[in-house]
Amino acid sequence: MKDALVVYTDFVCPWCYIGDAHLQQALAQRPVEVTYVMYPLHPGTPFRGLTLEELFEGRGIDVGAAQDAIREKATTLGLEYGRRTHTFNSRNAQAIGKAMLEDGEFDEYRSAVYRSYFGRGENIASIAVLQSILDTMRMDRWNATELVENATYQEQVDGDWDMCRRNNITGVPSYQYGNRYCVGAQSSASLLELFRS
Repeated sequence: MKDALVVYTDFVCPWCYIGDAHLQQALAQRPVEVTYVMYPLHPGTPFRGLTLEELFEGRGIDVGAAQDAIREKATTLGLEYGRRTHTFNSRNAQAIGKAMLEDGEFDEYRSAVYRSYFGRGENIASIAVLQSILDTMRMDRWNATELVENATYQEQVDGDWDMCRRNNITGVPSYQYGNRYCVGAQSSASLLELFRS
């Protein structure tokens, strides 16, 4: 049986957004089964979010320069990347993501959440924002409140977070193919090499 690629990811991770573009390029050349596992990048972020200055306070990071570098990489790949100023709690988006995986709509949802957050700077903790994303995908099919409050999807997010801890995942994106791992926004060539292992 062929191995599946396990992708550990979070919607508020800019390198996951960039890494996903490289992954799609690799999959176009060599399709493999992909399993997505939600990772808790900043699980304690309040609903209102945190400015990036608050998030990286005391770490000696030039937030403006870092964002400019990330934006350049993203836009080179044709990705929408606006003036990102905040990070937001991604738990609600992750819960809906588990529902979209079940419904076979995760690829479209993932892309829409990335565009909402990185492209437009929207608060993806907000039920209203998440409902707008769902409505754009398919009008009136899903109710964001019901999906977020669904105990099964919340338990699945908890299960993913536990899996990250068990597998010692400490950064995202992380990729696992069989017993091999790589971390960071890998190039499509590096991912193809991973698939060949």
